[in-house]
Amino acid sequence: MDRLTELNGHSDQLAAVIKSLVDNRRRADSSDQLGTSADTDVDKDQALFTRAKSSILASIAAIKSLVGEPADFLQDFSRQIEVLACLRWLAEFQVFACIPFDESLPIKDLADLVGVPESQLVRVIRLTATCGFLREPIPGFVSHTPLSAQFISNQSLVDATVFIAELATPTALQMPQATQRFGASSSATESAYNLALNTVGAKSTSMASSLSKMFPSLRLVVQIDNTQSSLLDQDYMWQNAVLGSSIRDSSSSGSSPSPTNPFITVTYRAMGMPQSVTDAAVYIIHVPTTSSGLTIKAELDDYLGVLRTSGGIMLILTTRLLPEPGTLSNPEIEAVARARDLSMLQLANESEMEMSELLSIIKTVGDNAGKLVVTNHLRSNNGVILALTIKYQAY
Repeated sequence: MDRLTELNGHSDQLAAVIKSLVDNRRRADSSDQLGTSADTDVDKDQALFTRAKSSILASIAAIKSLVGEPADFLQDFSRQIEVLACLRWLAEFQVFACIPFDESLPIKDLADLVGVPESQLVRVIRLTATCGFLREPIPGFVSHTPLSAQFISNQSLVDATVFIAELATPTALQMPQATQRFGASSSATESAYNLALNTVGAKSTSMASSLSKMFPSLRLVVQIDNTQSSLLDQDYMWQNAVLGSSIRDSSSSGSSPSPTNPFITVTYRAMGMPQSVTDAAVYIIHVPTTSSGLTIKAELDDYLGVLRTSGGIMLILTTRLLPEPGTLSNPEIEAVARARDLSMLQLANESEMEMSELLSIIKTVGDNAGKLVVTNHLRSNNGVILALTIKYQAY
């Protein structure tokens, strides 16, 4: 297929998706006005919007790759760097909150209020306005856009901006020096991050808490490596008070869950150690980002007998695994995942596993009577595999 034919195909696809999205939104708006829309309709509309957005972004990315030239490529990421710098500047001087939510404000007054030079503030506003962040409705005045207004109501957006600017970006730029100095070291203390900053990590039992709320009849066992137990305390104390859950060491067979409301039992178990819970219907496995292929193989080998005996299934959560190259309709989704993988390498010398590598490992797990097989791929709206369903299958 020549470039012009390919370009025309993406153009037609983009136009069709946009038309479908507009038609669906108009129908939804009409239902809202008539008061006939139900919760299921709202969920369906949101799912349609998410799929349409993904298709639109995928088409735009494909068109850009076809018509873009090297100069456009350089200009694009140069612009993004400057926009990031501007957002960090706005966050530093708390400019977001000083602009009225639904009114305009003289830029000179805003500059005086936050204590910055007006000439710099004007430049920052006019650059960010090119990507829909803040706007200058009339010369010399500034107001929020729907995008920038969300940075007032959602502080986590500001926090993410600061993290990207102050931690992720400086760390990424240290990657050449880290390679020269540390080579292929996997030590967390010999990373690009350590050449610039420090380290942080966390664990959580929030998933079990959410499942317990949604399905009160479930009985959940959360297993955590005892080397990480100190990170569990805050989450667990909250759960213990609200859910009546209990905690015990898996090696202490005499322990038992709290008799009051034992929704969640927390035990300590390192990956690769024998599984003491042998009668569960579903085993939900998180693949740690630092796991090697040998570690995961050992974990699956340990579950082989458990799944053969119990007939249960295993659910391996794979949202943090890298998608197989070129398998997603929107290349930007893969780009985000691979950028995250590089950031982890730079920050802590950790890397995410490729989906193809995990699938290859699963194929090698078996015994004389059968093997583990993938029975289903659970995907998100944008095509990312969220989880693999695995069962023991006899020969």
